[in-house]
Order: sequence, then structure tokens, then C-alpha cells
Amino acid sequence: KYADSVEGVIAYSKTVAEEIMRIENSAELVASLQADLAKQAAIYHTFAVQLSEQRQQAAQALRQQMGEQLADLGLPHAVLAPEVRTAAESKPHPMGQDEVEFMFNANPGETPKQLIKVISGGEMSRVMLALKTLLAENDPVETLIFDEIDSGLGGRLALAVGEKLRELATSRQVICVSHLASIAAMADQHLFISKEIEEAATYTKVRVLEEQERVVEIARMLDGQMSEIALEHARELLKPKLNG
Repeated sequence: KYADSVEGVIAYSKTVAEEIMRIENSAELVASLQADLAKQAAIYHTFAVQLSEQRQQAAQALRQQMGEQLADLGLPHAVLAPEVRTAAESKPHPMGQDEVEFMFNANPGETPKQLIKVISGGEMSRVMLALKTLLAENDPVETLIFDEIDSGLGGRLALAVGEKLRELATSRQVICVSHLASIAAMADQHLFISKEIEEAATYTKVRVLEEQERVVEIARMLDGQMSEIALEHARELLKPKLNG
């Protein structure tokens, strides 16, 4: 029943004896494991609380710094408020015990709401530019793309956006879709995007502009008619780049 030989029966008896011993000692093992688990849980809780405190401090600092950055970008009343709260899920997590959510409002007197629900496209672009400016030294991303980040801006604010883009571009590649000549003129290279219809199909084409083409397109952005005054203004805007 237990084996085909005496040796097999002896081996089986040893296995059974070991299993009986394991069962008899299981209560002690469970108690030891539970004690170790409680110890590790206490260590986790200590570090999780410390991490939460550091996050709260960082959230306050980021809120202030972002306020300054967004004011430079034409959003003087904007508030970006990271909200740090203890997660409802009580199980230990590698990222700690917190849930972090970004709250936002652009107008004075309003309570910040979930950023993802209230922010516009133009506001989001400027928030990302402000964040990237603050985090530039620690951000490993090599290419940043901004789509019409200058929407609704002009004059001094457009120049401020352009300066921040240029600042970012010193350490990584920045691609920016823009309709403002003052911002476009700060670029080292220009790509012209157009839609063309060929055989009843529409294609989007992109090509690199040569020096004179850059002047023409900047002039077109300035007044739409490429007057001599606009062309001269475009040359002045591009002068640092064309001569560089």
C-alpha cells in the first residue's frame, strides 16, 4: 500500500514523520511570521508618515512656485494645488499611503477643482510649460512638444512664453506649434505644415524652411500680406538666428 519494498516503506515513514513535525510546529511558525509582519508594518507606517509629510511640504512649495510661473505666462490668478490625502485603501503600497491629485483654478475667488475636469487646452499647455521649467534639471525627457501654447496671448506675455521655451531648449529639443511671430522667431529651425489635396485625398505635409522662406513665413504671421514693412520686421526678429 505504501511502497513496493522495505526501503520504500522506511522512506515513506520518514516523510510522514517530517510532515507530522511540520504540522505540530506550524502554530509556532505562524506566530513568528505574524510577529515579523507586525514589525515590518510598523516600519512601513513610520516611513509612510515621513513621506506624507515631505509630500505636503513639497505640495506647498510647488503651489507657490507654480503661481509665480503661471503669472509670468498670463495666468496671474491661476492656482495649481497638489492635494495630498491618505488613500482609502489601507494595504501597504510601494509609493506610500497617499493619493495625490492636482487641483486647478484660473480665476480669482474660485475653489480649485480637479485639474483634468476644468482646465482648457491653452491653460494646460502653460501649466505644463511652467512645470517643465521648474523641473528642467531633473526631467529625463529629451523632446518636449507644445501645441499652440501661445493661444490667446500677445505682446509681453507672448515674449515671456517664448523666453521660457528658449530656456527649456538649452537642455533638450523643444517642438512648438505656434501662430505668433514673436515666438516662432526664437526657434533655431522652422518646419512648415500644410494640407494639400491630391487625387481627392487630403495630405498633411511638413518641410524644413530655408533662410528666405523663414523670413517670408514670419512676415506672413505678422500681417498676413507680406508687406515690405512686415518683411523688414521679420528680418529683424530672425536676425539673431540667421546670423548665428
